[in-house]
Amino acid sequence: MFMAMDARGAEYGEPDSITYESAHFKCDLRFPKTGSKAADEVIFEWASGLYNSMSGDVSEMLAEDKGATAELTSEYSVRMVDGGYAVVEETGMFTASSLAHPFDIVQIFNIDTKRGKVLGVWEIIDKKQAPRVLAALRGKILKKFPEEKDSLGDWQLGWLDNDNIALDNKGIYVWFDRGRVLASVFGTQKFFLSRKELGGAFILK
Repeated sequence: MFMAMDARGAEYGEPDSITYESAHFKCDLRFPKTGSKAADEVIFEWASGLYNSMSGDVSEMLAEDKGATAELTSEYSVRMVDGGYAVVEETGMFTASSLAHPFDIVQIFNIDTKRGKVLGVWEIIDKKQAPRVLAALRGKILKKFPEEKDSLGDWQLGWLDNDNIALDNKGIYVWFDRGRVLASVFGTQKFFLSRKELGGAFILK
């Protein structure tokens, strides 16, 4: 049995995938099967939902252009975090002949391996203290992209979601796929907030 391994050599899960290939559409979505029914259902629901959504988009493209082509791909990495957590980071893209730019795929699963449960963002961050976290995050964004001050505006609660927060032993990473918060020209970005910066807002034990 092949197991996905993180940087420290910890084994977690075995590879699974959704694949499809035709003259117009190619799909290769890779994701782990963790062995936890609850976690695996969440991950497979995401992968199958993405495939079905993009398949529908391709059908619409073909209705307008019989020569249209598209490709959907995603790969994953697994990082083990102290306390019994596994972080699955899915990254990939959807490209199509009718699109000027690729559509980036980013999906994070923070899994409590003891309970076999995918954690929601408000199980990691205290929602009542989210404004302070978001203010710190906005500061990190503007430090890297000061020219975006006017277009960025004030922070929004939607910047923190179940799909873009990744646990780390020293804090959290916040992922923004292309065009989610910043202009598409900047591509996908991620920002780190340390445990010290999070303070009491970090409620995961």
